[in-house]
Amino acid sequence: MTRLEQLRQKNPGLVIHTVDEPLFSHYARLVGSPVFGTLASYIDENTIIPERNTYVADIPELHTPETDTALCAYYGGLVPQIGYCNGPNFSMNGSEYHKGPELTIAVTDCLMWWMLPEDLVDFDHVDSSCAEVFYIPKGCAFLLKPEILHLAPCKVDSRGYKTVIILPMGTNRPLDPELKAAIQSNGDPESKILHMSNKYMITHWDWEPLVSQGVHVGLLGENRKVIPIDEMQNVLLCGLIVLCSFTLEVITGFGGTVIAVSFVTALLGMHTGVVTLTFVAMVPQLSVVLRNRRSIDWKNYLIIVGIMLPFLFAGRLLQGAVDSAVLKRILAVFIILVSAFRLIQYFRTGRKADEEEEPKAVSWYSYLALVGAGLVHGMFSSGGPLAIVYATSAIREKDRFRTTLCLLWVTLNTILSVTYIADGSVTGEILRTILIMVPFVIAGVILGSLAVSKVNGKVFTLLVYICLLLTGIFMLI
Repeated sequence: MTRLEQLRQKNPGLVIHTVDEPLFSHYARLVGSPVFGTLASYIDENTIIPERNTYVADIPELHTPETDTALCAYYGGLVPQIGYCNGPNFSMNGSEYHKGPELTIAVTDCLMWWMLPEDLVDFDHVDSSCAEVFYIPKGCAFLLKPEILHLAPCKVDSRGYKTVIILPMGTNRPLDPELKAAIQSNGDPESKILHMSNKYMITHWDWEPLVSQGVHVGLLGENRKVIPIDEMQNVLLCGLIVLCSFTLEVITGFGGTVIAVSFVTALLGMHTGVVTLTFVAMVPQLSVVLRNRRSIDWKNYLIIVGIMLPFLFAGRLLQGAVDSAVLKRILAVFIILVSAFRLIQYFRTGRKADEEEEPKAVSWYSYLALVGAGLVHGMFSSGGPLAIVYATSAIREKDRFRTTLCLLWVTLNTILSVTYIADGSVTGEILRTILIMVPFVIAGVILGSLAVSKVNGKVFTLLVYICLLLTGIFMLI
């Protein structure tokens, strides 16, 4: 069953339209541009879904020559503002319109309530029964016609929604009180619903956030609502993925987050998935460190941390500023090539357990891989595969390998966790998801601990290379 079918099943009395119906063209038209994906990725990776609807009018970092040129085409050669609207909304609450088109990019699936200009009676009131609701799938971009009545999107599931909002520059900015009073005293009936610059707004009587701001009460009838999909099934599916991936991490010392991240972010969203995995990953990693603390290779631990740490912070700063999809593919190809090369070497030599060998000189590209590992871990909490390129050359004994790596991940994930808490990324919804994941992670620790004692050095080395190859393949998905 598709998400739209689930929504319709949850809301049997509500007609939910789609963007490919003829009715859609009465309100908006679909648009496309190569820059839309970059904008959506930035908002997905650099903003959270807050506890209440949040709108930011303009983000200066999003204005590049390429982006501004592409967007000017929709605004008569003028550079528009580029912002976002995120939140947990599920009801109409009111309505607004602008004297110009509004370009929206759905970063997540969402729903939009729309009404036509002629539905508004005497610039005073409109009945909520006039509204049509449209399902907007993730990645869809549309240009809403001027003066179409709308307001914040509604969420499709319990996580909330994220959208990129592009409007004529200066829209939704506070008006000077004297100017606003002068406009509203000119006798034009439309001016009484002018709330902010280029923002004409009415509200429903029971929506206190707008009523308290003095917005004209003009949305009559029911404050219509959408019952969102229950995401618990997705969260539980993520739990099973986490159990399997972190069982493997307890055995090898790495790979759990990278294997899980593609699936978890697809189910829960990029931001929620990355933050959740950063926190829960420390449970199996810390368990390995505490049980095997005498096996830590402090020399190589300090080398890895010393190189990765500065680039970890650089990765946090770059988060959203680069095309994450392209970067992940490049890294995935590199990881696949390295792991395939190591597997070929392994089978050609026919060697005994690798822990019996003296480590060979660490190659230059292994140190370069640590630089990349820091950057990737800062952006996606999954720099493990690149760090393994160094570790497989420098640390050969099984327990030293896995314990040293787990100490590394505990260190880096602790730093990331502090930054997530400091910047407000850990919302109530994310905290709930983390708590649900904990039993699955503990089960993975138990299963991994039982399995690792049965794995000898030769099998362990082979398993590490195979796991590295698999993580590269998963990054391409």
